[in-house]
Amino acid sequence: MRLLKTLTFIWGNRDLKKAAFYKKIFQAYFVLFIVFAAAISVTIFYKGNQINQHTMKAKQHLVLDQISRNIDNSLLLGFETMAQLSTNLEMMKFMRLPTTDSYNIAKVREELAKTHAISARLGLSIALLKLADNTVVTHEGVLSIDRFFEQLGAPEIDTPFFYDSFARQGSALAYFTFNIDSPAQGKKLLLAKKHVSFKNADAVELYILDKPLLLSLDLYPSEAVTILNNEQIIAIDSVKATSTIESLLTEELRSKLLSAGNDTQTDRKYEYMYRKSSVLDWYYVSVTPKSFFIKSMQQLLLQAGILCVSLLLLGYLIISKMSTYLYRPVRNILGHLGQYEPFQEKDEFLYIQNTLTTVHETNRELSEIIQKNKLPQKERFLKQLLFGLVSEHEMKEQLRQNGLHILEETVRLVIIQIDAYDQLQEELHTNALVLIDAMISKHINAHLQDNFDYIFLQISKNQFVFVTKDEDRLKLTQLINELIAEIESHIAVSLIAVIGEPCEQPADLASSFSGTLNVLEKRFAIDEKKVIHAETIHSRHQEAYFYPIQLEHDLIHTMIRGQVSEADMIVQRIVQENLVKRTLSLETHSQLVFALSATINRVLDMTNKPIEYFFDEGTLIYSELKKSDNKKQFEDKIVYLFHTIATSFKKQSDTLEHSILQQMNAYIVNNYHTDFSLADLAEHLGFSTAYTSTLFKSILGENFKDYLNMYRIKRAKQLLAEEQLKISDVAARVGYTNVNSFIRMFKRYEAISPGQYAKNVVQEDQHHTPQ
Repeated sequence: MRLLKTLTFIWGNRDLKKAAFYKKIFQAYFVLFIVFAAAISVTIFYKGNQINQHTMKAKQHLVLDQISRNIDNSLLLGFETMAQLSTNLEMMKFMRLPTTDSYNIAKVREELAKTHAISARLGLSIALLKLADNTVVTHEGVLSIDRFFEQLGAPEIDTPFFYDSFARQGSALAYFTFNIDSPAQGKKLLLAKKHVSFKNADAVELYILDKPLLLSLDLYPSEAVTILNNEQIIAIDSVKATSTIESLLTEELRSKLLSAGNDTQTDRKYEYMYRKSSVLDWYYVSVTPKSFFIKSMQQLLLQAGILCVSLLLLGYLIISKMSTYLYRPVRNILGHLGQYEPFQEKDEFLYIQNTLTTVHETNRELSEIIQKNKLPQKERFLKQLLFGLVSEHEMKEQLRQNGLHILEETVRLVIIQIDAYDQLQEELHTNALVLIDAMISKHINAHLQDNFDYIFLQISKNQFVFVTKDEDRLKLTQLINELIAEIESHIAVSLIAVIGEPCEQPADLASSFSGTLNVLEKRFAIDEKKVIHAETIHSRHQEAYFYPIQLEHDLIHTMIRGQVSEADMIVQRIVQENLVKRTLSLETHSQLVFALSATINRVLDMTNKPIEYFFDEGTLIYSELKKSDNKKQFEDKIVYLFHTIATSFKKQSDTLEHSILQQMNAYIVNNYHTDFSLADLAEHLGFSTAYTSTLFKSILGENFKDYLNMYRIKRAKQLLAEEQLKISDVAARVGYTNVNSFIRMFKRYEAISPGQYAKNVVQEDQHHTPQ
């Protein structure tokens, strides 16, 4: 309805200038869409027809090859079987002697029965006709030739003619074929061949093929498949009357087919394809009407036409809507600007252009003023470029002003990140972290300046970015591995790097930066290498599960603290991200199960709790999660396992926290004078180092090192005030093996040196002592 109103307004407007502009937009787009729709339809028709033709011909070849192979293999098996049987003594007697006794016939039948199990698999049965007494021996028994034909379902075969033909036949290679189509027995092909192993043999070999053409014509484009030779049509299988196919395969056509140089021939109405038998002088021929191909083309043409019309109708609606929206801003702008100054020019677009030029100049002046107040300009521009906040026009100007010509070439972006940075923040002072950042930046610049042209930028406390030309990916990977190894050997940190995808223009840096950050977030699920290639991760075509390291850290922390509601919220987020928003493959699902199981095992290790503390004896977390039958059951098991553990910790949290606090204080009071570490305290408490660090800060409000140093300085102040000791002795008595470290730490917390503090205490005592 909205579209109809819009079109009515546009076409009903009296302003010819506006109507003409709208029509030009509409006509231009519609012509393009007509060309597009026609091209799509023609391509679909052409390709579809090619595929149909190829498919039908391939099916014809395949079926014809199968028919010829099946029949040839059956006949070849029969001939080879008969040749082998000819060496049998009883078989020789049957073939050569004018008369045979019942024992001989029984032996012959026994030999035929032995071969029948194999030949029957190919639909072949073998029998022998004794010309002297008109007797047929099969694998089942002995019967007369008339009874044999009757059992085959072909009583119409002229038995005297059949018998006399072989009796008079002078050529030992002669054979006769009979095509049998009986309602009771089905389709069969009988091949009668004079035995040739012995001179003047008195036997005829009979080969019966069941359903010789093996063709389902309702699933096949051909109307008929035939077997023929130069003299006659041997067998026909057709959806039409046999007489119709016989009328097509005239002697002239058969001669033309069999003398052709290729295996396909056509006439006005039909296409003939044939294969030559490798056993006899037979040809297997398929007969396909050309109308079948035409019908297929007509169906494709109809489908292509429907598609074209549908595309045009869809295009008409889309273009109408799009043209209306393209013109609507012009009308709105003119109406808005008309409130301030009447529009009197004939060319509204010139008026709009002049107005927008004025606005642009004003904006540019304002931008220049803002830029002057933000330093450094180059670093600010690079950060905005990475976050996609730079327009194309401003980008070119800024690249020129800042001399960043390297970004106009194909480049790669690399992010190097300090891993487990949260743990470092808990263990180290802020000044130490700043020093680590400075040292890493120095190493990166020193390593890169001798190898690549590059741009370097630190975008956060634990992330460093550099951009370099995309010249040698292998060399870049090797260099980053060397760089990480060098930094980790000098500084006690763990680094990870991600190499982004190539950026052919500066505008691509934002998407590369975003994708690289995404890889970093999911690195736990997708890779464990120090250097990861974003494009390799993206080429796997498999969506990774969502379970970042920080989220696992928060989940473990809330569970151990007994914060049930917070832990439940984190679990629900894991469920939503992986089971609702994502469709995980079986492999990725297994990875998620393993990661969740590993989280629970970490909780058990950190708290030194056996699995039986929370669940029944013999419970295996991985097995419990793995054997879920559906998403709902998997979700319920995840929620149940984590909720149960968090609830158990909540019940003991207050008592446990107070007990741990007492143990921590007692251990520090008793051991502050020794050189002990967080690992020693963790061993004493029976927890892991990481969990002890988290627990220490959550209970005492300070990280372990700061708290220990503050307590040692407190004890040092007491010693300086109560006893006259050397600074080195005081340092040793409060646990510092290096006196310089003690002096530096004392200054950090008290803002004066320990020597000055001792003097101040003495002076204060003298001032308060009565004269």
